[in-house]
Amino acid sequence: MNADIALFVTRRFTIRLSATPRGARLARRLTAEQVDGWGWPYDSEANRTATLLVAELATNA
Repeated sequence: MNADIALFVTRRFTIRLSATPRGARLARRLTAEQVDGWGWPYDSEANRTATLLVAELATNA
């Protein structure tokens, strides 16, 4: 067996959000929290960008 084989674990998170301003707000908050969990703090440019993208998608959905 090859010792260089990497195993990847895929996790999936699914949540249904309402098509209201409240649902969009929750999508933004969940995104900010997840990106922070990946190592980009709330005040980082990456976190702000990801949150903005999700906000746009959730608002237009």
